Amino acid sequence: MFKSIKADPEPQRVLAFVRRLVQMATLNEPSYTAATLLIISELIRCKNDLRFQLYSLDQISKQQKQSGSKGADQDDDDEEHFIDVDKVEQSTEKKAAEG
Repeated sequence: MFKSIKADPEPQRVLAFVRRLVQMATLNEPSYTAATLLIISELIRCKNDLRFQLYSLDQISKQQKQSGSKGADQDDDDEEHFIDVDKVEQSTEKKAAEG
């Protein structure tokens, strides 16, 4: 896994994978967490751009929290929100009938 992430030329994909590893590390046993953190530290050492991306991601999230800016479609609890396709179609049909 380390070799494939290290060889990946797409920095956004590497960043997404590292974020997912950190998420999974919080849910698993201590040995998995330690191994994950070791892999991430080696990746950061090998890929300098990853270090800056992680730092800038942290800065962006801090700025968003300070400004209190949220998207119009995001809830305050930051949970994912799923809408069934048939309900979207129904609401679109209702809007078309009304307007």
